[in-house]
Amino acid sequence: MNYRIAWLGIICVLAGCDSLAPIETSSADKSKKSGASSSDEGSSIAHKEIAATPSRGESEEKLGSTKQGSLVSNHKPELRFLRAPKVEELALPDLRGSQAIWGATGRDRVGRMYFGIASYGVDDPSAYLLRLDPRSDRFEVLGEVNQELDKLKIRRQNPWPETQMKIHSKIMPASDGRVYFSTQDEHNEASDGSTNALFGGRLFGFQPDKKIWDCLLTTPESLIALAARDDLVVAQGYFGHVLYQYNVKTKKINKKELGTYKGHVSRNIFMDHRGHVYGIRARLASSQEAEGVYKLNGDRVRISLTELDTELREIHDWPLSDYEPSGDTGSHGITGFSEMLDGSIVFVTH
Repeated sequence: MNYRIAWLGIICVLAGCDSLAPIETSSADKSKKSGASSSDEGSSIAHKEIAATPSRGESEEKLGSTKQGSLVSNHKPELRFLRAPKVEELALPDLRGSQAIWGATGRDRVGRMYFGIASYGVDDPSAYLLRLDPRSDRFEVLGEVNQELDKLKIRRQNPWPETQMKIHSKIMPASDGRVYFSTQDEHNEASDGSTNALFGGRLFGFQPDKKIWDCLLTTPESLIALAARDDLVVAQGYFGHVLYQYNVKTKKINKKELGTYKGHVSRNIFMDHRGHVYGIRARLASSQEAEGVYKLNGDRVRISLTELDTELREIHDWPLSDYEPSGDTGSHGITGFSEMLDGSIVFVTH
């Protein structure tokens, strides 16, 4: 997928941001509901703000002290929304051919943050794996994919040395303590889905403390997306939306092809707390089907979100409306997702 993004080199980190605290109903809000005037409301807010300022002899520590794990403060949470978050710019290392972070982010179980950087425009383009320790704001280059394949003595050499130019997937921990991610080549791929990239994809496990790379799987499809939870790691390859499931305990690999329309590729899959994985299926629709059906190049194409269980058996298939499909790699499918406190998952699409 030969597309570009304009920025690379700065990551913004929210440092000590309390402007995102939950909104709670204030006494001013209650007064307003009970018929208090707007002037009364303004007076109430001003009073609360002044009350949050330490009086003489009263320490800041008291106002921001913790008690049994809960923050105790005299000021109302809604006042936090009047303050801008504190943002710090962190410059990435200047790496050869570095181009963009295509959503390749994640963190390990102790909060260290990981980034995968794609490489273009140089000989032997190779993706980089970086780690940021929030305690020091220092980036650490953990390796270059092509070089790691050389160290493992598994790098293919025909018709030229193998290239894995992108880490596009999320970087996620599993129960064995490793973080997992996938890589991809793009040489000779056809955007209409007729030809996979020359060197396909790789699935890696990385040991965070020992800094050891393990290549667990090589696929003919470029591996663009990944989800992991407990013992299960699932990577998605294109073309075809092929899912590869790796069990970190049994080392068993399962495979399931969801199917897609020509060169359409969703950039993400996601997994719920049960280990069920969700991905996009695109196929030609029957004449009776109407929901989730789009007209593309004279074809009627049905788009759906498919749920698979821990054995990659299909559980459900929901047609999707307001989706932007295409017959090539220009449509991005699922572009983001987030798990909520109740276990539900919110996702957004192109």
